[in-house]
Amino acid sequence: MAGMKRRPRVNQRGSKLFRKYFCAILAILLFSFVFLGSAFMIFSLRYWTADKLALLSENSQRTARMTEVIYAEQTEPTSGGGSRRQLLHSLLLATAQVLDADFFLCNAEGKVVACLETVSDTLLPAPVQCPAHRALRFSEKTVQRALAGSLTQIGT
Repeated sequence: MAGMKRRPRVNQRGSKLFRKYFCAILAILLFSFVFLGSAFMIFSLRYWTADKLALLSENSQRTARMTEVIYAEQTEPTSGGGSRRQLLHSLLLATAQVLDADFFLCNAEGKVVACLETVSDTLLPAPVQCPAHRALRFSEKTVQRALAGSLTQIGT
């Protein structure tokens, strides 16, 4: 046994200290990744929401102006030979598909009078018969804010 060399003893105290530092650094890194990931997700969601709201608002105003022009014409058929109903339905459908949104028209009392499923060919005197929007009604305050052009809401 004289030819065998002895292995140096491992310092148990140094090993425990290394483990403590390693765990502390690992915990700090993990916490940092979770914190930064959460902050990034929150800021991204806010940016996406603001961008989507601006896009929806701008296109809703354009669609409203075009709808107003369609219903302001006194002649029933349009220059292309179609009815106002077909023109309005095409406008609402194209805008809804591009924006991935649902459009419906309301009268001054807050009743939904037209949606993508049922667009009236008259000047919208009667409430819509669409089962999805028939019961939908907006408060007078909401209608006044919408007419003033200052209504934006986030939700479904």
